[in-house]
Amino acid sequence: MRLRHLFNLLFLYFPLFTFSQVNSKRIPLGTFNFLLYPTDAHSLSVGMGGFASNPNESNWTNNQSKLSFLDAKSGVNISYNPVARGHVSDMSLSRLNAYSKLKTVGVINLGLQYFNSGTIDLRDDNSNSNGIFHSYTLAIQTGYSMKFSKKLSGGLIFRYVNAHLLPRQIFGQYAVRPASTLNSDLSVFYQGDRTKQHYFNGAILIENIGPKVSFGDYKKNNFQSTVFKIGGTYNQKIQSNDLLSFNIDFHKLLVPTPPLLNTEGNILKGLNPYETSSLSAIFSSWADAPDGVKEEINEIMFSIGATFNHADKLVGRIGYFNDPKLKGDRKLLTLGGGLQHIQFKGDKYQMNVDIAATVGLGGFTALNRTYMLTLNLSKTN
Repeated sequence: MRLRHLFNLLFLYFPLFTFSQVNSKRIPLGTFNFLLYPTDAHSLSVGMGGFASNPNESNWTNNQSKLSFLDAKSGVNISYNPVARGHVSDMSLSRLNAYSKLKTVGVINLGLQYFNSGTIDLRDDNSNSNGIFHSYTLAIQTGYSMKFSKKLSGGLIFRYVNAHLLPRQIFGQYAVRPASTLNSDLSVFYQGDRTKQHYFNGAILIENIGPKVSFGDYKKNNFQSTVFKIGGTYNQKIQSNDLLSFNIDFHKLLVPTPPLLNTEGNILKGLNPYETSSLSAIFSSWADAPDGVKEEINEIMFSIGATFNHADKLVGRIGYFNDPKLKGDRKLLTLGGGLQHIQFKGDKYQMNVDIAATVGLGGFTALNRTYMLTLNLSKTN
C-alpha cells in the first residue's frame, strides 16, 4: 500500500479537518466523516453553514425541512467536490439528490452520495504487487418533509451507508472488512415573514444518528459522526430587488470526548467510550469532557457567512469556519457565487448554478484549496 493512498484512507477515520496519529487534544472522533462535508456550493461558501438561509433551489440539500417551502414541484441537485485537492489528487465526493412534492401532504426526496477515496496499490512484505484496490464509500438516502404551520416545518432522513476502505484482510488478531450501517437525520426549520423589510430564520438539526460501526474489529467501537447543528439567518431587504443575509451556525459532534488516561492506559477522568452506546453518547457528550465545561465549549465549532442577492438572479457569498484553538485550531475562509432562476422552455423549468472555493487559514484542513460545483434543475409548473 503506497503511503499517499494510506493517507487518503485516514481521512475517513478522523473528523472533517483533522489528521493525527496521537489525539493529544482529545478531539472527538467519528467515522463516515464524508457525511459532514457541505452538501452544496451554497453551504460551503458561507462557512459550511447556512442551515437557516432562505429556502431555494441552491441550498435545500443542507436542511431537509426546507423542502416544504420551495415553490417548484420537483427538482434535481448535482454536486461535485474534489476533496483534499490541496493534498492528494484522487479523492472526490459526488452527490445526486432529487425531490418531488406529493399530491397529498409533504415532499419526498431521494439521494445518492459517492465518496471516491482513491486507489490503493497493494503490496506484500517483499513489495511485490498484489493488485489495485478501489476504495470508496456509498450512501443512499430517502427523506420526507412537511409543514407544521405557515412558518414551521420538519424533516426526516433515513440513510444506508456502505464503506469499502480496504480489501478483506487479517492483521494479527484483527480482521478488516467492508462496513455497512443505517443512520438518520432530524431537522426543524422556521421561516420568517419574507414580506417584511427584515426578518429572521432559524434551524435545528441532528444528523447521522445511528449505531456503532464495525470494520471487522472484535467490538463495534467506531461511533458514527452524529452532529448537532443550530443556526440562524438575518435577512435585510435593500431597495426593492436586493437582499443581504447574515448567517451564524454552530456545530458539535455528539460522540464521546476521549478520556484522560494515565501512563498505564487507565482512565483518570472522563467516560469509557467502549462502554458508551451511540444513543447515550448523544446526551452524555455534552458533559463528558475531562476538563469540564471549558473543554465542552471548546468542542463547539461555528460558521459565519454573508450573502448578497441581486434581483434573485446574481448571488455573491463569503464565509468563515472556525474550530477552537484547543481542539484543532482549524480555520477556513470560503467564497462563492451563483446564477439563479435561469428559465427556459417557456418558464416551465429553471436552473441554478453555484460555485464555492476555500482557503485554509490555520490547522490541517482537508478542504483547503478545494472547490465545489453545484447544478440545480427544477420544474416550476
